[in-house]
Amino acid sequence: MSGAAEPWRLNPTAQWHWRDWGADSVVIEVRSGETHLLDPLSAAVMACIESGASCRGDLLAMLRDDLDVDAVPEFSQTLETILERLFRLGWIEPKPGAA
Repeated sequence: MSGAAEPWRLNPTAQWHWRDWGADSVVIEVRSGETHLLDPLSAAVMACIESGASCRGDLLAMLRDDLDVDAVPEFSQTLETILERLFRLGWIEPKPGAA
């Protein structure tokens, strides 16, 4: 990932309003007022980080268990793409003191 380094946390200054419709989630980020459409996997990544998963291995394990998927290279790359997007949006950031 070119932006954030592990471990990650949710950005404590960000606020979100969520509406879930099963297949998709609509999220309003309060600071910017922007509305985003998240697929179920992106929403699951945010939930995992919120519940304490902070590194790629933790996320892969939680998602694999929750979604019954294998940690195949394609899934791993998809996770990296999601993390990069969340970082660019300012929704996740490196944990303080992480190097």
